[in-house]
Amino acid sequence: DDFDLGFLDAALSGSGSISGSPAAPEEVQIELAGRIGPESDRWVLSRLQMTEQLAFQVRRISDAKLRWKRGAGVDLSGSLALNGDMRLTASVSFGPGRFALNRLLIQDDSSRAEASFREEGSAAVFSYDGRLYKQTVDRLLKENVFLGGHIRGGFRGRVDLASPNQSRIEGSLEVADLTLPLKGGLPLHIAGASLFGEGRRLAVERLDVAVAGEPSVSIGGKLTREPGVFGIDLKLSAERIDLNRLRQAFGPAEPGQSAPKKRGRVPVAGTVAFDAEEVRYDRYRFEDIAGKAVLSPDRTEVTLQRATLCGIALPAELAFHTDSIELAVRPAVVDGRLAEAADCLFEKGGTMEGRFALHGSLSAGGRPEAMASSLQGALTFKAEKGVIMENAGFGILRRILALVNVTEVFAGSMPDFSQSGFRFHSINARADIDRGVMQIRELIVDGINLTLTAQGSVNLSDQALDIVALVAPLKTVDRIVGKIPLVSDILDGALISIPVKVGGTLAEPKVSAIAPAEVGRGLIGITERTLKLPFKMIQPGAPEK
Repeated sequence: DDFDLGFLDAALSGSGSISGSPAAPEEVQIELAGRIGPESDRWVLSRLQMTEQLAFQVRRISDAKLRWKRGAGVDLSGSLALNGDMRLTASVSFGPGRFALNRLLIQDDSSRAEASFREEGSAAVFSYDGRLYKQTVDRLLKENVFLGGHIRGGFRGRVDLASPNQSRIEGSLEVADLTLPLKGGLPLHIAGASLFGEGRRLAVERLDVAVAGEPSVSIGGKLTREPGVFGIDLKLSAERIDLNRLRQAFGPAEPGQSAPKKRGRVPVAGTVAFDAEEVRYDRYRFEDIAGKAVLSPDRTEVTLQRATLCGIALPAELAFHTDSIELAVRPAVVDGRLAEAADCLFEKGGTMEGRFALHGSLSAGGRPEAMASSLQGALTFKAEKGVIMENAGFGILRRILALVNVTEVFAGSMPDFSQSGFRFHSINARADIDRGVMQIRELIVDGINLTLTAQGSVNLSDQALDIVALVAPLKTVDRIVGKIPLVSDILDGALISIPVKVGGTLAEPKVSAIAPAEVGRGLIGITERTLKLPFKMIQPGAPEK
């Protein structure tokens, strides 16, 4: 039947037919023509949940045809007359599990571009031919935030994820200043691209892309089709890469967002060489990155030839499997600034001063959530001529000093940690790590006012502490001995050392005095070598024998 439809500022006329009962139609066919205004245009976009940036500056609709058939989906075609001589002709088919842009033609006095796209099982078939310029898209859309340059070339192909050897790309494509919306509205900006297809090979002469306003990443190289895989040989270079933004743009959908259609893993094999001045991940900023990734369908190996975090060199090898990771890293610092490393790692300014060296070799493997419990390796650390301030967050040291400071022998004699910090001549530490537990073989703190030696363990999974330390105040001994004759008799020319136990966790350490008998021979030997003087262990509050 023929009909006339007036809606908001739209005036349309056409005809239509329905096969089957009105309550359960089998097929619907509609043909219409007329004009549509901005109000009705906005209404249609809101119902389709599309941004107004996609609104066409439509004047007339002609030859519009819609066909719906139960179980088959929708076929939609027609032409739009826009400003001046511009016309847009389109034919689209979609339904359960399928989508096809059969034809899209945009034409005016400066541009003529024709494109198509369809899905065929695991394959995507596409074509583009012509030239499309910014001024055409300015006339086409009410707000052109997409194309600031041009898309030119003749480019067609078929990409089959299940059968890479059936893939083929031919022709050339040149893109300048194109912006596409990603998940969450983040923009993907293609500053420039030059692609050349030669059948089984795609040459990426230039591809400069950026996500969400970040600096561009430059990519060059080639992609090839191989039996069972897509071969890649690419070089990636960037000023800065923000992995947090990439995860936001390409990662899993957030709660409340619609998840994209899931596809199988893309079978790839080859290499990607990369370098970047800076890479951001979580709250950390890695600098001076250079390396190579070797990819295969079930494994990706990454070699970091250079990488620096908080002034610490971190050359590393990583292997990513389907559900597990292998890691080997060799942290190293020859002459670093404690202030730079501490401020970066702990996100606090003015926490530590001095110079330090660090060397080690660490490895781990397993599922991501179990990496800490699989850590193995060894570390050595040395710092010189520095100070640790209270805001550094070293609760263990603060509690040890507090315990020593309230004993009847040393009451009030320790420096005020909150005012001047803890000054030291040197700190030396050596530790082994086995299955996620750090065994502190030797810790020697040569402070201005005291010497501290320690051995014990830190569980890296739950941060549980099991440490025994000997604290030997130095500069205060002569004054204390002179004031307390009984202590002088007890010492008999030896230094005093107070044994303490550190339990709890790194976040909530618990420090308590223990009996000298609980101190192992290994720690006693370390203390003897460090002090180079006789010393006597006492337990504050315990009677002397």
